[in-house]
Amino acid sequence: MRLPGHHGGAGTTPVSPTIPWERYAPSAILSAALTAARRCRASLVAWREPGTRQLYLQLSFGEATRRVVSDRLPAGFVYSPFHGVQGRAWFLPAQLLLVFRDDRLLDARAEDPARLAHFLGTLATYLGAGTAHHVATDLPDEDAGRAAFLSLVARGLREIHDHALRKVVLARTGTVPLPAGFDAVAWFLRLSRQQPQHFVSLLSSPTAGTWVGCSPELLLAMDPPGMRTMALAGTVPVGRDWSGKEREEQALVSEFIRDSLRQLELGGVEEAPVQDMAVGHFRHLRNDFHIRLDHTRRVAGAFTRLLARLHPTPALCGLPRTAALAFIRHHEGFDRRLYGGYLGPCNIEPGHTRLYVNIRCMELLPRHGRLYLGAGITAESDPEAEWRETCLKSRTLLDSLSGG
Repeated sequence: MRLPGHHGGAGTTPVSPTIPWERYAPSAILSAALTAARRCRASLVAWREPGTRQLYLQLSFGEATRRVVSDRLPAGFVYSPFHGVQGRAWFLPAQLLLVFRDDRLLDARAEDPARLAHFLGTLATYLGAGTAHHVATDLPDEDAGRAAFLSLVARGLREIHDHALRKVVLARTGTVPLPAGFDAVAWFLRLSRQQPQHFVSLLSSPTAGTWVGCSPELLLAMDPPGMRTMALAGTVPVGRDWSGKEREEQALVSEFIRDSLRQLELGGVEEAPVQDMAVGHFRHLRNDFHIRLDHTRRVAGAFTRLLARLHPTPALCGLPRTAALAFIRHHEGFDRRLYGGYLGPCNIEPGHTRLYVNIRCMELLPRHGRLYLGAGITAESDPEAEWRETCLKSRTLLDSLSGG
């Protein structure tokens, strides 16, 4: 079988026919693959992109390697922490790739059949075994850590009023108990169904741990003949009007992107008007940027250079960026890890790389999950309102986690 969009060639072969893949639902294959990956210390990534019906499952058998992120990487998946090395990310090659659509296997392909044989044998032992689709029902106490977060926001506001910062994005964590039998795969698939306009992902690797994310925010995409990015900022509950604070917050991100494009001397830029983007319980302000790259205007390494300029954007960091990063490092009190970083597939479809900001995410640990929640602080911020915003943002994952 030829995998759509996969780079075929020497060393690439259809997945072993000894496993009757078509007999199993994607949930069964993904559950078995996740268990087998952990036993074999392999890395697994599953994802669905916004507005699509295809679900991808990728396995990588070696350790992740740190690579310069470009639109010329081999087929695979990249992920970067918030405090990563500029322009570099962890890369996982697509050594086994399955594509599903509407609950059926669309196609599959693997590289290095010799290494794959042992993994497939391990995988086969878990297929059909069934899984208990239990989910957590105990939600976190939203008042836990409230005083510390309010104090952090107040300190950020003092920095802004002293003119050291124009904006800073401050985050907190929350702990969610996970009962015995918690099924990360069932949760990931439910999020995929409930949030069709988000990039929904499940990442499990010895390097990064296990994460589930549901992001509405594109960082940068290469979709020939050009690139795309967006300014997404400002958060209000559905039914509430926008204030000057949210409009300023979004305008700062748009201004930052325009300045980045000018400094890289990228022409052919089309900027869409600001629009209201509804995402579940709340709304964001968003405007999109399209950069045409034809043969006469294309700049070598444009994707890599623009990515280095954009990450982290003011939507997850602040302005000026250096001062905001320093404030976050010194005062937030925890490592953001993959929260606020980026992740996404590269060249699974040749010529197409799409990276999303890793927000609305949870790190899954043996007995609990760790939520990461942030809010953009400007001169007009109210600490209590910013606390309520982080609680509101938690509902994207928590409502789905509890079956809502």
